[in-house]
Amino acid sequence: MTDRPILFSEKMVYGLTHGLKTQTRRLATSPLAKTKPRDRLWVRETWAPVSDGFVYRSDFWEHYSGPWKPSIHMPRRASRLFLVVTDVRFQALHDITEREAEAEGEEDLYDYQRLWDELYGPGSWDENPQIVALSFTVKKQNIDNLPHIICSEAPHALV
Repeated sequence: MTDRPILFSEKMVYGLTHGLKTQTRRLATSPLAKTKPRDRLWVRETWAPVSDGFVYRSDFWEHYSGPWKPSIHMPRRASRLFLVVTDVRFQALHDITEREAEAEGEEDLYDYQRLWDELYGPGSWDENPQIVALSFTVKKQNIDNLPHIICSEAPHALV
């Protein structure tokens, strides 16, 4: 089992926290292409340190007036979500189904195509690159704050 960071936009973090997102697709050249089932991905999102912890932009902190820190700079200790990978598939981007687009947190396949072009640049959908499709379950806690349970018959019980 390996732990890796993964970046998500505010919209995608909202999907994670509200049970709308259970898959993500990344280019097959991404470091995430090395991910295996049971690996854990700790979520990096736009955030800010405050006196008693952290605030997260995806929670719509309109009352926070300080500067936001980009997700790429989020330390592991500030992360509040992690994902347990359940499936890894390599495929062409256009192989995505309508159902999988919904699992990505989008309304339909057309919305997912627009999202891909927003993330990877205009026309990137049409290039139909090879991608890695990761399915996962969302855990709403810091990856390092897991209970220490010893269970010889089910070592995966922590996840």
